[in-house]
Amino acid sequence: MDRAAESDSYKIIACHAALIAISTIAVGLRLYSRVIVVKHAGWDDFLCALSYVLIMTVMIIDLVSCDSELGRHWDTLSMKHMEQFLKYQFAVEMLYIAAFMSIKMSYVCLYLRIFPHRTFRIINYCLLAFLTCNWLEETMVVVFQCHPVAHAFMPLMKGSCLNLLTFYYVSFGIKLATDLIVFSLPIPMMRGANMPKAQYIGVLVMFTLGFFVCIVSIIRATYLKDSITDATWLLVDQLNWSVIEVNTAVIASCIPALKTLVMQSSGMRRLLGMYRTHGASSRDHYDLKTNNMPLTDLGRSRHDKRERILEDGESEENIMANGSEPGHGDITVTTKWSIITSQHEAK
Repeated sequence: MDRAAESDSYKIIACHAALIAISTIAVGLRLYSRVIVVKHAGWDDFLCALSYVLIMTVMIIDLVSCDSELGRHWDTLSMKHMEQFLKYQFAVEMLYIAAFMSIKMSYVCLYLRIFPHRTFRIINYCLLAFLTCNWLEETMVVVFQCHPVAHAFMPLMKGSCLNLLTFYYVSFGIKLATDLIVFSLPIPMMRGANMPKAQYIGVLVMFTLGFFVCIVSIIRATYLKDSITDATWLLVDQLNWSVIEVNTAVIASCIPALKTLVMQSSGMRRLLGMYRTHGASSRDHYDLKTNNMPLTDLGRSRHDKRERILEDGESEENIMANGSEPGHGDITVTTKWSIITSQHEAK
């Protein structure tokens, strides 16, 4: 095949189009659930939406690049197309870093919303601070990789640039470590947690996809190579795995919020065992406004909270964990009585 006509752009188009469709559906359902149904969006929702917008921008730039640069051999491009591609990739690198960091911070904010334990929250705040610093550090390296800065996307300008291959490997190691921490952090909190069947399935799927992100990161690292000689050709697979990595994390983060939509379907509630017990209050199994139930139960053991349906004359002890309800640490005793009188007894 003629080298000038050879192109791998179809790989970018197929991969990016599929991810745009799947991520848009997942994030759309999450925002509908949290903003329209629950009417209680949090920082985790905002950061997820931010990551979605950023990674969508990355994929759109990649698709635009396919028109005349990305997927083709570098030495077949005109100087105009070379400079245009370098400008696109300069923006893509910063957007990718921001998208990946913001979705990881979304997970941490989710943990802060559903787990009340003080030590666990301190760990999460420290992790947020580290992710923020890591975000700024990686962005600064990308921005100032060349001197002057414009030399990064204007190769004819006099200047010098760093070889970022070593930086990419170091960055991969840090990202993989933080990925493992983020997706492993809640596991100890879930031991002994009293979760409904659907809650268990949702959390299991979320963490399975989360650890799949770690696998994708490792695969992506195998494609890290010095692409200076033929950047537009060699970056195709690396860019595909980069967007798969971020989009998988975004999709996985949407799973817990989708339970509200599932709860609105009586058929799905019966299938997953999420029906309400007759006589139980509206807060016995979930709270649509705060969306903390049954998620909130992840932060409590079976001994922290006990609820059951009362028979006549029985008492109920609801022992609430500190910080879970107003009146922290209270023990509330409720007694259910049924008084039946008859005409004979009245006499």
